[in-house]
Amino acid sequence: MCHQYLLFALACFFSLCAIITVLTVDEWDWDNVVEQKLGFNTFSLLYQYEPLTTYVAPPVWSFITIFVFLYIAFQWVRTLMLRRLNHISICAMKMYSFACILELLCFIFYGISFSVSPEKDITWHIVPLIVFQLGLSLTAWKNFYYYLATGGNRKKSRNSFMALIYLLSVAAFCFAAIWNTINLVARLSEWDAPLPLEETMQVIWSIMLGVFMLIGCALGDSSETFAIRVNLLKS
Repeated sequence: MCHQYLLFALACFFSLCAIITVLTVDEWDWDNVVEQKLGFNTFSLLYQYEPLTTYVAPPVWSFITIFVFLYIAFQWVRTLMLRRLNHISICAMKMYSFACILELLCFIFYGISFSVSPEKDITWHIVPLIVFQLGLSLTAWKNFYYYLATGGNRKKSRNSFMALIYLLSVAAFCFAAIWNTINLVARLSEWDAPLPLEETMQVIWSIMLGVFMLIGCALGDSSETFAIRVNLLKS
């Protein structure tokens, strides 16, 4: 259930950013600082205006990171139990633990994007977004492995198709993130974007993120449990 709470919190956060921006900005300015400096808009269009940037979003995002930590911690504990039962290898556990650490750091680092407006420093406004997109790609692959390790491959007749859909969705999400990363890095380096559809791919990635959050909130299974066995030895 913890991942449902996290996804719900993220959905509420970005929805709140969009609502406040619509209510406080007199005119939704597509020709803003980000568009002028990069040549296209990014996902930060939701929160780059005051009072969100520097006032509202940074403290609220600190609250979001609490959900992120709990979500990662509970996932890691369950994976550790699988390792103790020899259901996964030591190498897999180490790689999973490393991915959890990177995931948490990416979420924490993303908070810089809310604290630095594009007018003040476009680089430190966009670099955290790049890290966030790549971090969510890592999260998607980590969660795909978690799905397989915790029961996605137990009933192949029922779950093999869902696993394939999950795999293709993760691959598409990561493809969009890498596409955006290449263009954003090039623009920040004052080069021409090597790939087309700069703003379109930003919109596609944003829509996919929203869809994944909604699906994750709606399809979470609260009945998923795991057992911890304690042996009491009488001395």
